[in-house]
Amino acid sequence: MSTNLENAIQENVRALTDAEQQQVLEFVEELREKQSHRKTIWEKLHPYLESIPREDLAEMPSDASLNLDLYLYGMPKKVNA
Repeated sequence: MSTNLENAIQENVRALTDAEQQQVLEFVEELREKQSHRKTIWEKLHPYLESIPREDLAEMPSDASLNLDLYLYGMPKKVNA
C-alpha cells in the first residue's frame, strides 16, 4: 500500500469517534479474515470431483477438453495437433 494511501486512511480514522474507529477496525478484520479463507477453484471443485464414481471417470474421453463442443453440441471433432 502506498504511503499516501496509508496516511489518508489514518487521517480519516483519527477524525472518527472511538465507537466509529471500533467499527472500522472490525470491518478491516472482517476483510482480512475473508481474504485469508479464500479458496482456490480446485478447493471448491474437489468435493464434487470426489463424488464422481471412478468407473464414470474411466469412461470420460481423453480428448474431452479439446473436443468439448463435440461432446456437448455435436460440433465437428478437432484434431489434436
